[in-house]
Amino acid sequence: MATDTPTPPWRELERATVFGKFGRSVDRVDFQLPDGSRADFYLKRESPAGAVLALTPDRRVVLPRQYRPGPGRVLYELPGGLLEPGELPAEAIARELLEETGYRGEIQPVGQPPVKF
Repeated sequence: MATDTPTPPWRELERATVFGKFGRSVDRVDFQLPDGSRADFYLKRESPAGAVLALTPDRRVVLPRQYRPGPGRVLYELPGGLLEPGELPAEAIARELLEETGYRGEIQPVGQPPVKF
């Protein structure tokens, strides 16, 4: 049964980074719940990043191959990466495209970054 009663917010009491590397980190966050109890959660944070669907003039997709430790193998993936401080998303995407593939091209934004949590 649905109710119109709003859920009281949790109150963040403390936050500490427990690990960070390559623009990603894990924070331990201590919350006070509406009933007064406390609970710890581990939240992943990532620096802003972008990716590009790169097409050659004859409409072939450009996908660099990179080793990824998670799956433990080389994968084909979209060129992209983290934004440097003060860098605009289109600048970062153009830089990553050149670094990872050797290609340059016109950047046409087609979407917005996801909502920050």
